[in-house]
Amino acid sequence: MSGQMGIETGVDIEKFAAISQSLEEYFSKQFSGKMHRLIDRKDIQIVR
Repeated sequence: MSGQMGIETGVDIEKFAAISQSLEEYFSKQFSGKMHRLIDRKDIQIVR
């Protein structure tokens, strides 16, 4: 949302998603956050 508003955060969303996915696998648990599951979807546009 910040990126869409033109606010530079310095956060690499792809790296953040990869870490979240790795942690879910490590803990064998699905986290409540959803961004890392949406990052690869073709029907959702992520503004970078």
